[in-house]
Amino acid sequence: MGHAFVNHHYLYYGLAAIGAFLTSFYMFRLTYLTFYGASRMDHHTEEHVHESPMLMIGPLMALGVLSVLGGLLLGFPPEHGWLHGFLAPVAGASGEHEASTGLLLLLMGAATGIALLGWGLAHFLYSISPATAESWSAKFSGAYTTLLNKYYVDELYDFLFVEPTKRLGEFLDWFDRTVIDGIVRGVAQMADWGSAGSTWIEKYVVYAGLNIIGLGNHLAARQGRKLQSGMVHHYAALIVAGLFLLALVVQFIIQL
Repeated sequence: MGHAFVNHHYLYYGLAAIGAFLTSFYMFRLTYLTFYGASRMDHHTEEHVHESPMLMIGPLMALGVLSVLGGLLLGFPPEHGWLHGFLAPVAGASGEHEASTGLLLLLMGAATGIALLGWGLAHFLYSISPATAESWSAKFSGAYTTLLNKYYVDELYDFLFVEPTKRLGEFLDWFDRTVIDGIVRGVAQMADWGSAGSTWIEKYVVYAGLNIIGLGNHLAARQGRKLQSGMVHHYAALIVAGLFLLALVVQFIIQL
């Protein structure tokens, strides 16, 4: 805030002042609603309320001590403390307006006053007169509802991104179940039909052909074995007939 004021960025200073006021207000509102007034917990919840363990408290205490040392001791005097000189090479900016110590103290007092105003409003609404907060929320119901719903940012985000993403997911799920799985089931069905056709061809065509060939060989062997009578004169007659056919073939070849 002081940096913005010194460099004549009064709009930024005003926005930062409003932010500081609101920060002080809602932090003390949180404090009063959590630790003051009538308990809003049920009996079961109250039985389980306990202090945080040292595992959580210890780091917070260390951070608090280091904040005091770093901000108060190492950062004093304002804008000229050891911490400012240490961070100047990386955080310093050229061309800035120098501010007197008096102005800086005045700005520090103004920031403190803004924080106290935020605390005072929270103290009044949530400690001294809680009914006032309820009457204001009823009187300015539009603004109260808008702020309560955080300017409907979550609803807008849900409308623009969450719901379309869900619709896209549902469509992709339908596409996967209907189209992709349908293709897979179709391929599986085709494979079943191909397997059944292959089995039928193997059973009724291939095996049938083999059986026919085997039967033909069996019949031919049955007829051929009759030539083997075991009688010498039959074999001699066959040899003579063979020689006669051979002579005819040779004579035919010679005549050509």
